[in-house]
Amino acid sequence: MDWDIKELSACYGRREILHGLTFAVPQGSFTAVIGRNGSGKSTLVASLAGLQPYRGEITVGGVSLALLRGRERARTVSLLPQQIRAPHVTVEELVRFGRSPYLAMGRGLDAVDLRHVEEALSAASLDTLRTRYVDTLSGGERRRAYLGMTLAQDAPTMLLDEPTANLDLAVEASLWRIVKRRQTKRGRTVIAVMHDLTDAVRLADRILLLDGGAIRFSGTTADFLRTTLAEDVMSVRRYTTPEGILFHAL
Repeated sequence: MDWDIKELSACYGRREILHGLTFAVPQGSFTAVIGRNGSGKSTLVASLAGLQPYRGEITVGGVSLALLRGRERARTVSLLPQQIRAPHVTVEELVRFGRSPYLAMGRGLDAVDLRHVEEALSAASLDTLRTRYVDTLSGGERRRAYLGMTLAQDAPTMLLDEPTANLDLAVEASLWRIVKRRQTKRGRTVIAVMHDLTDAVRLADRILLLDGGAIRFSGTTADFLRTTLAEDVMSVRRYTTPEGILFHAL
């Protein structure tokens, strides 16, 4: 499902955070949302998830997001937020919650739902953790458990708000591999707020750069790398290595 965003504005209290954003997200693409702290990245993701009041128009597959309610919206877009809770449920129970949008009143998981759950547990490498309680897990394990729930939901679009923040490099790399595999093998659309610019240009095929709640760039990663916007806006230095382009903060 293509996303079409026109003149999107959003406020926090009386302060406007997003100022008339207009951009498109093609189906099956991986868009990295980047920008300095306070540029409006998380507010944008919350708006696209239908959790943040906004002005303007957001359409998904030609349908206004404002017309999608409850389960219908959850069947269209899944969200892995930056801040996650630690409920006293097992990892498998948490992953099963991802199938909730597909369950009729009073109906339990059927064979199709259970297949999605098992696939998600396997994809997120959660098999050995399935009986552990979420509130006993490490930060990386907990984040992986929530990613499993997101995978089980299997919505056409995955929204991720800095899913690897404060994780060690090995866990971070593992999570991104899982997300990238879901995008390439199942054609899912990924819109992810990313704090590591090197990861952003390596994983994403599109870049959305926010600066002060406005768009400074929206387009392909290749076109973004032809500019100096990363250096100008995000105060980083670019290095070209045999492994690819690297960015380091100044």
